[in-house]
Amino acid sequence: MAGTINIVLSVDVIAALSNRSLQGSVHMLDDSPWPGENPGTARLTTYCWPGWQINWTVQQVDLQTPAVIRNIRFKNPGSEETPGGRWTAFGDAGNTRVWSGIVPFCLIPGYRYWYEIEVEMARGVNSILSVETPSLVVPTALKLLA
Repeated sequence: MAGTINIVLSVDVIAALSNRSLQGSVHMLDDSPWPGENPGTARLTTYCWPGWQINWTVQQVDLQTPAVIRNIRFKNPGSEETPGGRWTAFGDAGNTRVWSGIVPFCLIPGYRYWYEIEVEMARGVNSILSVETPSLVVPTALKLLA
């Protein structure tokens, strides 16, 4: 059972740079077959299945200032990164609008895997901002039946 889930980040670049924060300036949606939690917010929870591909894409609201994904890091309590949670950027340097990876088979169903996305907008000291509130969850049997 292989599939693909797309997650889109819409970034209000002017608000993010003015506030020096992505909180309230980023909105996330996915096309997972299971309804996620908190769609349209930076607290999006995406339900996925091990072995599925996930693609993250960033779109900026301000058409004059490009936004690119610089990094995606998965967090696990007590460790630096989630085991097997290595994700890859597609696109040349400076144009990484799409990141993609395969959901690791070691993820525990029902457990929330938080991740951080770094977004670069323009240039300068405060041009790279991050949000640490989205997560991935492998559904439990009860979620699959719902």
